[in-house]
Amino acid sequence: MKLLFSRNRVLASISGAVPFENPLSSLIPNRAFPKKKISSDRLKTLCEELDPLTNKHSSISSFFQDSSIVIGSKKYAENELKRGVRGNKKNVVGLLLSFPFKCRVPIKTGYHSLPDLGECMFIHRLGKICTEISTKTDFKFKIIVAEETDALAPVFGASRHDCKATRLRLNKYRDLLGYKSSVKFSSLMALMSHSRSQYEKGLFAQAERIKANSTKHKKQLKRVLSTIAISLPTNNLSLKESHQLVASFFNNSSTALEKKQLYDTSFKYLAFNELLTEKIYVSKTSRYLRLSVCPKKGRIGIRPTISKVKILPHHGVPVVRIKNNQRKFQIEYYFDFLLNTLNESPIEVCDEDGNFLYYEVEH
Repeated sequence: MKLLFSRNRVLASISGAVPFENPLSSLIPNRAFPKKKISSDRLKTLCEELDPLTNKHSSISSFFQDSSIVIGSKKYAENELKRGVRGNKKNVVGLLLSFPFKCRVPIKTGYHSLPDLGECMFIHRLGKICTEISTKTDFKFKIIVAEETDALAPVFGASRHDCKATRLRLNKYRDLLGYKSSVKFSSLMALMSHSRSQYEKGLFAQAERIKANSTKHKKQLKRVLSTIAISLPTNNLSLKESHQLVASFFNNSSTALEKKQLYDTSFKYLAFNELLTEKIYVSKTSRYLRLSVCPKKGRIGIRPTISKVKILPHHGVPVVRIKNNQRKFQIEYYFDFLLNTLNESPIEVCDEDGNFLYYEVEH
Protein backbone atom coordinates (compact mmCIF):
# COMPACT_ATOMS: atom_id res chain seq x y z
CA MET A 1 0.00 0.00 0.00
CA LYS A 2 1.60 3.28 -1.14
CA LEU A 3 2.05 5.81 1.65
CA LEU A 4 1.25 9.45 1.03
CA PHE A 5 1.37 12.58 3.13
CA SER A 6 -1.86 14.39 3.93
CA ARG A 7 -3.14 17.66 2.54
CA ASN A 8 -4.86 18.39 5.83
CA ARG A 9 -3.49 18.66 9.37
CA VAL A 10 -6.24 16.41 10.65
CA LEU A 11 -8.21 13.51 9.23
CA ALA A 12 -11.12 11.64 10.77
CA SER A 13 -9.98 10.19 14.11
CA ILE A 14 -6.30 10.98 13.59
CA SER A 15 -3.90 13.84 13.00
CA GLY A 16 -2.83 13.86 9.38
CA ALA A 17 0.66 12.99 8.17
CA VAL A 18 1.66 16.59 7.51
CA PRO A 19 4.38 16.63 4.84
CA PHE A 20 7.88 17.84 5.54
CA GLU A 21 8.66 21.26 4.07
CA ASN A 22 11.94 20.00 2.62
CA PRO A 23 12.35 16.92 0.39
CA LEU A 24 13.15 13.79 2.36
CA SER A 25 16.06 13.32 -0.02
CA SER A 26 17.75 16.36 1.59
CA LEU A 27 20.83 15.70 3.71
CA ILE A 28 20.56 16.54 7.40
CA PRO A 29 23.18 19.12 8.42
CA ASN A 30 25.27 18.50 11.54
CA ARG A 31 24.35 21.39 13.83
CA ALA A 32 24.56 22.37 17.49
CA PHE A 33 22.96 25.36 19.19
CA PRO A 34 24.01 27.54 22.12
CA LYS A 35 21.68 27.36 25.11
CA LYS A 36 20.17 29.96 27.38
CA LYS A 37 17.94 29.57 30.43
CA ILE A 38 14.83 31.49 31.33
CA SER A 39 12.58 31.32 34.35
CA SER A 40 9.46 29.16 34.01
CA ASP A 41 7.52 32.14 35.33
CA ARG A 42 8.19 33.81 31.96
CA LEU A 43 5.96 31.28 30.18
CA LYS A 44 2.67 32.93 31.12
CA THR A 45 3.52 36.32 29.61
CA LEU A 46 5.20 34.64 26.62
CA CYS A 47 2.05 32.63 25.82
CA GLU A 48 -0.09 35.75 26.13
CA GLU A 49 2.19 37.55 23.70
CA LEU A 50 2.31 34.71 21.18
CA ASP A 51 -1.42 33.88 21.32
CA PRO A 52 -3.50 36.79 22.64
CA LEU A 53 -6.81 34.97 22.17
CA THR A 54 -9.76 37.31 22.69
CA ASN A 55 -13.25 37.44 21.22
CA LYS A 56 -16.37 39.58 21.23
CA HIS A 57 -18.88 36.74 21.31
CA SER A 58 -21.69 36.99 23.83
CA SER A 59 -23.05 33.47 23.25
CA ILE A 60 -21.45 30.06 23.50
CA SER A 61 -22.86 29.09 20.08
CA SER A 62 -21.21 32.01 18.26
CA PHE A 63 -17.99 31.34 20.15
CA PHE A 64 -17.83 27.80 18.77
CA GLN A 65 -18.48 29.03 15.24
CA ASP A 66 -15.38 31.26 15.25
CA SER A 67 -12.80 29.90 12.79
CA SER A 68 -9.94 31.28 14.90
CA ILE A 69 -11.07 28.88 17.63
CA VAL A 70 -12.68 25.92 15.89
CA ILE A 71 -11.74 23.75 12.93
CA GLY A 72 -13.77 21.33 10.86
CA SER A 73 -17.48 21.31 10.12
CA LYS A 74 -19.43 24.09 11.81
CA LYS A 75 -22.52 21.92 11.47
CA TYR A 76 -20.88 19.21 13.55
CA ALA A 77 -19.95 21.85 16.13
CA GLU A 78 -23.50 23.20 16.18
CA ASN A 79 -25.06 19.76 16.63
CA GLU A 80 -22.65 18.75 19.39
CA LEU A 81 -23.22 22.04 21.17
CA LYS A 82 -26.98 21.48 21.14
CA ARG A 83 -26.48 17.99 22.57
CA GLY A 84 -23.84 18.98 25.09
CA VAL A 85 -25.59 21.97 26.65
CA ARG A 86 -29.04 20.39 26.76
CA GLY A 87 -30.20 20.49 30.36
CA ASN A 88 -27.21 22.54 31.49
CA LYS A 89 -28.55 25.81 32.79
CA LYS A 90 -25.25 27.43 33.64
CA ASN A 91 -22.34 24.99 33.77
CA VAL A 92 -20.80 23.16 30.81
CA VAL A 93 -17.78 20.86 30.95
CA GLY A 94 -15.85 20.04 27.79
CA LEU A 95 -13.95 16.78 27.35
CA LEU A 96 -10.85 16.76 25.15
CA LEU A 97 -8.75 13.73 24.20
CA SER A 98 -5.20 14.93 23.68
CA PHE A 99 -1.70 15.47 25.13
CA PRO A 100 0.09 12.15 24.59
CA PHE A 101 3.81 11.82 25.31
CA LYS A 102 6.27 13.48 22.93
CA CYS A 103 6.56 11.66 19.60
CA ARG A 104 9.84 9.73 19.83
CA VAL A 105 10.99 10.45 16.28
CA PRO A 106 14.28 12.39 16.16
CA ILE A 107 13.62 14.09 12.81
CA LYS A 108 10.34 15.39 14.22
CA THR A 109 11.09 16.24 17.83
CA GLY A 110 14.88 16.22 18.03
CA TYR A 111 15.17 13.81 20.99
CA HIS A 112 13.21 16.20 23.23
CA SER A 113 11.14 13.97 25.47
CA LEU A 114 9.15 16.33 27.72
CA PRO A 115 6.28 18.71 26.92
CA ASP A 116 7.65 22.11 25.95
CA LEU A 117 6.36 25.52 24.84
CA GLY A 118 4.15 23.78 22.25
CA GLU A 119 2.10 21.97 24.90
CA CYS A 120 2.25 25.04 27.12
CA MET A 121 0.69 27.13 24.33
CA PHE A 122 -2.02 24.49 23.92
CA ILE A 123 -2.87 24.60 27.64
CA HIS A 124 -2.85 28.40 27.48
CA ARG A 125 -5.43 28.33 24.71
CA LEU A 126 -7.65 25.88 26.57
CA GLY A 127 -7.53 28.09 29.66
CA LYS A 128 -8.35 31.17 27.61
CA ILE A 129 -11.31 29.37 26.02
CA CYS A 130 -12.65 28.62 29.50
CA THR A 131 -12.08 32.20 30.62
CA GLU A 132 -13.61 33.81 27.54
CA ILE A 133 -16.75 31.68 27.62
CA SER A 134 -17.17 32.04 31.40
CA THR A 135 -16.80 35.83 31.39
CA LYS A 136 -18.58 36.75 28.15
CA THR A 137 -21.48 34.30 27.87
CA ASP A 138 -24.20 32.97 30.17
CA PHE A 139 -22.26 29.75 30.81
CA LYS A 140 -19.46 28.75 33.17
CA PHE A 141 -17.08 26.57 31.18
CA LYS A 142 -14.38 24.12 32.23
CA ILE A 143 -12.37 21.54 30.29
CA ILE A 144 -11.34 18.05 31.33
CA VAL A 145 -8.38 16.85 29.30
CA ALA A 146 -8.42 13.07 28.98
CA GLU A 147 -4.66 12.82 28.53
CA GLU A 148 -3.67 9.96 26.27
CA THR A 149 -0.35 8.90 27.80
CA ASP A 150 -1.27 5.57 29.43
CA ALA A 151 -3.85 4.72 26.75
CA LEU A 152 -1.35 5.13 23.90
CA ALA A 153 1.69 3.75 25.75
CA PRO A 154 1.10 0.10 24.69
CA VAL A 155 0.49 1.26 21.11
CA PHE A 156 3.80 3.10 20.73
CA GLY A 157 5.87 1.40 23.42
CA ALA A 158 6.17 4.30 25.85
CA SER A 159 7.19 3.47 29.41
CA ARG A 160 5.28 4.30 32.57
CA HIS A 161 8.14 6.63 33.44
CA ASP A 162 7.59 8.52 30.17
CA CYS A 163 3.89 8.84 30.92
CA LYS A 164 4.41 10.02 34.49
CA ALA A 165 7.02 12.60 33.45
CA THR A 166 4.67 13.93 30.78
CA ARG A 167 1.75 14.24 33.20
CA LEU A 168 3.86 16.04 35.80
CA ARG A 169 5.10 18.53 33.23
CA LEU A 170 1.60 19.20 31.85
CA ASN A 171 0.24 19.90 35.32
CA LYS A 172 3.20 22.15 36.08
CA TYR A 173 2.49 24.25 32.97
CA ARG A 174 -1.22 24.36 33.77
CA ASP A 175 -0.51 25.65 37.27
CA LEU A 176 2.09 28.18 36.06
CA LEU A 177 -0.46 29.58 33.60
CA GLY A 178 -3.04 29.95 36.35
CA TYR A 179 -5.67 27.56 34.99
CA LYS A 180 -5.78 24.97 37.78
CA SER A 181 -9.48 25.63 38.45
CA SER A 182 -10.62 25.53 34.81
CA VAL A 183 -8.43 22.88 33.11
CA LYS A 184 -8.18 19.45 34.70
CA PHE A 185 -6.05 16.55 33.48
CA SER A 186 -7.55 13.09 33.84
CA SER A 187 -6.63 9.63 32.51
CA LEU A 188 -8.17 8.56 29.21
CA MET A 189 -7.30 4.95 30.00
CA ALA A 190 -9.40 5.15 33.18
CA LEU A 191 -12.38 6.25 31.07
CA MET A 192 -11.86 3.32 28.70
CA SER A 193 -11.41 0.49 31.19
CA HIS A 194 -11.59 -0.45 34.88
CA SER A 195 -7.87 -1.29 35.13
CA ARG A 196 -4.61 -1.07 33.20
CA SER A 197 -4.35 -4.85 32.78
CA GLN A 198 -7.93 -5.09 31.52
CA TYR A 199 -7.34 -2.22 29.10
CA GLU A 200 -4.13 -3.68 27.67
CA LYS A 201 -5.66 -7.14 27.36
CA GLY A 202 -8.62 -5.72 25.44
CA LEU A 203 -6.38 -3.57 23.25
CA PHE A 204 -4.08 -6.40 22.21
CA ALA A 205 -6.96 -8.80 21.62
CA GLN A 206 -8.73 -6.28 19.41
CA ALA A 207 -5.49 -5.60 17.51
CA GLU A 208 -5.13 -9.32 16.79
CA ARG A 209 -8.71 -9.48 15.51
CA ILE A 210 -8.05 -6.54 13.19
CA LYS A 211 -4.83 -8.17 11.99
CA ALA A 212 -6.63 -11.44 11.27
CA ASN A 213 -9.25 -9.55 9.24
CA SER A 214 -6.98 -6.89 7.75
CA THR A 215 -8.70 -6.95 4.34
CA LYS A 216 -11.90 -5.74 6.02
CA HIS A 217 -9.97 -2.85 7.55
CA LYS A 218 -8.18 -1.80 4.37
CA LYS A 219 -9.84 1.63 4.30
CA GLN A 220 -8.98 2.40 7.92
CA LEU A 221 -5.41 1.16 7.42
CA LYS A 222 -4.95 3.40 4.42
CA ARG A 223 -6.00 6.36 6.53
CA VAL A 224 -3.58 5.73 9.41
CA LEU A 225 -0.50 4.08 7.89
CA SER A 226 1.20 7.31 6.81
CA THR A 227 0.74 8.93 10.20
CA ILE A 228 2.01 5.83 12.00
CA ALA A 229 5.01 5.70 9.62
CA ILE A 230 6.20 9.07 10.91
CA SER A 231 5.33 8.24 14.52
CA LEU A 232 7.13 4.93 15.14
CA PRO A 233 9.47 5.43 18.13
CA THR A 234 13.05 5.70 16.86
CA ASN A 235 14.91 7.57 19.61
CA ASN A 236 17.27 4.58 19.71
CA LEU A 237 18.43 5.55 16.21
CA SER A 238 20.71 8.34 15.11
CA LEU A 239 19.21 11.37 13.40
CA LYS A 240 20.42 10.03 10.04
CA GLU A 241 18.99 6.55 10.68
CA SER A 242 15.64 8.01 11.76
CA HIS A 243 15.59 10.07 8.57
CA GLN A 244 16.40 7.04 6.42
CA LEU A 245 13.68 4.92 8.02
CA VAL A 246 10.93 7.50 7.49
CA ALA A 247 12.10 8.09 3.91
CA SER A 248 12.08 4.33 3.23
CA PHE A 249 8.38 4.06 4.12
CA PHE A 250 7.47 6.70 1.55
CA ASN A 251 9.77 5.52 -1.26
CA ASN A 252 8.78 1.88 -0.67
CA SER A 253 12.25 0.67 0.27
CA SER A 254 11.59 -0.39 3.87
CA THR A 255 12.49 -3.92 4.95
CA ALA A 256 9.98 -6.66 5.71
CA LEU A 257 10.73 -6.30 9.44
CA GLU A 258 10.16 -2.53 9.29
CA LYS A 259 6.88 -3.00 7.44
CA LYS A 260 5.78 -5.54 10.04
CA GLN A 261 6.43 -3.01 12.80
CA LEU A 262 4.48 -0.38 10.85
CA TYR A 263 1.45 -2.63 10.36
CA ASP A 264 1.49 -4.10 13.86
CA THR A 265 1.53 -0.59 15.36
CA SER A 266 -1.27 0.46 13.00
CA PHE A 267 -3.38 -2.51 14.08
CA LYS A 268 -2.95 -1.45 17.71
CA TYR A 269 -3.84 2.14 16.88
CA LEU A 270 -7.02 1.05 15.11
CA ALA A 271 -7.84 -1.11 18.13
CA PHE A 272 -7.36 1.94 20.37
CA ASN A 273 -9.87 3.88 18.26
CA GLU A 274 -12.38 1.04 18.35
CA LEU A 275 -12.21 0.88 22.15
CA LEU A 276 -13.35 4.51 22.16
CA THR A 277 -16.69 3.36 20.76
CA GLU A 278 -17.39 0.76 23.47
CA LYS A 279 -20.19 1.24 25.99
CA ILE A 280 -17.96 1.71 29.03
CA TYR A 281 -16.32 4.74 27.43
CA VAL A 282 -19.44 6.20 25.81
CA SER A 283 -21.45 5.94 29.04
CA LYS A 284 -18.77 7.82 30.99
CA THR A 285 -18.37 10.64 28.47
CA SER A 286 -21.86 11.36 27.16
CA ARG A 287 -22.51 14.06 29.77
CA TYR A 288 -19.63 16.19 28.50
CA LEU A 289 -19.37 18.57 25.55
CA ARG A 290 -17.03 16.57 23.34
CA LEU A 291 -14.03 18.39 21.89
CA SER A 292 -11.30 17.14 19.57
CA VAL A 293 -8.24 18.24 17.63
CA CYS A 294 -9.44 15.79 14.95
CA PRO A 295 -12.92 17.12 14.15
CA LYS A 296 -15.61 14.67 13.14
CA LYS A 297 -19.29 14.05 13.66
CA GLY A 298 -20.16 14.26 17.34
CA ARG A 299 -17.15 16.46 18.16
CA ILE A 300 -16.29 20.15 18.18
CA GLY A 301 -12.92 20.59 16.51
CA ILE A 302 -10.69 23.09 18.27
CA ARG A 303 -7.39 24.66 17.31
CA PRO A 304 -4.56 23.75 19.67
CA THR A 305 -2.98 27.14 19.08
CA ILE A 306 -2.80 29.92 16.46
CA SER A 307 -4.19 29.11 13.02
CA LYS A 308 -0.79 29.37 11.30
CA VAL A 309 0.44 26.27 13.15
CA LYS A 310 -0.21 23.07 11.19
CA ILE A 311 1.63 20.53 13.37
CA LEU A 312 0.37 19.30 16.74
CA PRO A 313 2.71 20.08 19.67
CA HIS A 314 3.84 16.50 20.30
CA HIS A 315 4.83 16.02 16.65
CA GLY A 316 7.38 18.86 16.33
CA VAL A 317 9.56 21.50 17.98
CA PRO A 318 8.33 24.99 18.93
CA VAL A 319 10.12 27.89 17.30
CA VAL A 320 9.87 31.57 18.28
CA ARG A 321 11.03 33.97 15.59
CA ILE A 322 11.87 37.53 16.55
CA LYS A 323 11.85 40.38 14.06
CA ASN A 324 11.69 44.08 14.92
CA ASN A 325 11.11 43.08 18.53
CA GLN A 326 7.96 41.16 17.54
CA ARG A 327 7.71 37.46 18.40
CA LYS A 328 5.92 34.90 16.23
CA PHE A 329 5.22 31.27 17.13
CA GLN A 330 5.49 28.17 14.96
CA ILE A 331 5.83 24.41 15.35
CA GLU A 332 8.10 22.69 12.84
CA TYR A 333 9.52 19.24 12.28
CA TYR A 334 13.09 19.23 13.60
CA PHE A 335 14.29 18.08 10.16
CA ASP A 336 12.79 21.20 8.57
CA PHE A 337 13.97 23.47 11.36
CA LEU A 338 17.58 22.37 10.81
CA LEU A 339 17.36 23.07 7.08
CA ASN A 340 15.26 26.24 7.27
CA THR A 341 17.71 27.99 9.61
CA LEU A 342 20.99 27.19 7.84
CA ASN A 343 21.73 30.90 7.41
CA GLU A 344 20.59 31.83 10.90
CA SER A 345 21.86 31.35 14.45
CA PRO A 346 19.14 29.74 16.58
CA ILE A 347 19.36 29.52 20.36
CA GLU A 348 18.00 26.60 22.37
CA VAL A 349 15.95 28.06 25.22
CA CYS A 350 15.59 25.96 28.39
CA ASP A 351 13.97 26.41 31.78
CA GLU A 352 15.93 26.92 34.99
CA ASP A 353 16.42 23.14 35.30
CA GLY A 354 17.79 22.80 31.77
CA ASN A 355 14.65 21.29 30.23
CA PHE A 356 14.08 22.28 26.59
CA LEU A 357 11.34 24.87 25.95
CA TYR A 358 11.78 26.20 22.40
CA TYR A 359 14.18 27.41 19.73
CA GLU A 360 14.61 31.15 19.32
CA VAL A 361 15.58 32.66 15.97
CA GLU A 362 16.27 36.38 15.72
CA HIS A 363 16.24 38.10 12.35
